[in-house]
Amino acid sequence: MIFFELIKNQEEHDFVASLYNQYSKLMLSAANRILNDKTLAEDAVQISFERIINYLHRIKRVSADRIKAY
Repeated sequence: MIFFELIKNQEEHDFVASLYNQYSKLMLSAANRILNDKTLAEDAVQISFERIINYLHRIKRVSADRIKAY
């Protein structure tokens, strides 16, 4: 994934990888239901993870049970 190149250190890389492994399928499914286009859904998930990385400092402070809402 291209967005992994945006990550500054190993701790952040591991955190984002964990989020990706846990939520990417759910996000892709939701995006595909909304967009009805697999390629657009994949792009939406990619862009979402780019934004997650940009706001990683905030997301890391959110409790694990609330991260899904983000």
